Amino acid sequence: MNEKQKKAFTLIELLVVIAIIALLMAIIMPSLSKAKEVSRRVICSSNLKQLTTAALAYSQENDDQVVPAIDQNGDLWLASILEYCGDPEIKMCPSVKKEPTGFIDGSAGQGPLGGRWARIDPETGACYEYWQSQSIDETIHTSSYGMNGYAQYPQDHIWGSRELFFGKITEAMSFKIPLFAPDIWRSGYPGDSNAGFNAIPGAGAMGNHIERFVFIRHEDRNNITFLDGHVERVYLKEMGTLKWHRQWEPREFDIPWLRK
Repeated sequence: MNEKQKKAFTLIELLVVIAIIALLMAIIMPSLSKAKEVSRRVICSSNLKQLTTAALAYSQENDDQVVPAIDQNGDLWLASILEYCGDPEIKMCPSVKKEPTGFIDGSAGQGPLGGRWARIDPETGACYEYWQSQSIDETIHTSSYGMNGYAQYPQDHIWGSRELFFGKITEAMSFKIPLFAPDIWRSGYPGDSNAGFNAIPGAGAMGNHIERFVFIRHEDRNNITFLDGHVERVYLKEMGTLKWHRQWEPREFDIPWLRK
């Protein structure tokens, strides 16, 4: 046997090497995928923290009033606080990559203050889309985060009972009042008559606003910011335990796609 033959791999040895490599890849890849998701989740938390810091800066210059979801000039909350943000990219969660495919806002079509909603997958409860909305000056705003509408100061043009709104960053129990969260639309007003959870996107999103905030993006918990400025990971089934408005009664949700 010559020297070249002695150094050559046999077929069995080659197959063993390939099998070992495949096994190592099977072990390593899930860990890498999980590490990437942790990184995206941390960036999402940082984005929300910066948006909240910008909103608090707005409040400090406006008699402690919470930034309006839509002000009397037709500007969205996002437009109102962007000047306080150092990086415009913070308005998008890094896990979100898809354009909106949900229904068009029926109240204003695609014109001023209209736009297209993000869509929740009715089977899995996942949403990796962002929403689009056009303001009065025809600026197109896009984001994957929305505002708890009841956190704002009640204005003449808002709908809903004025007694439900909070309004100022100095509110008692501010650490329980949601401000910004992953959302399929620019804002939501969880109703005081919400009895349960309907995971049907569209009909549910229009009727029971809590569903605008309850979907899978970072496993079974989502990042939420509160009126006192802190960020917290909240289990989806416990979203109803937060203080969405003054008369909100805490509850836990039985969400169908979390049981699968």
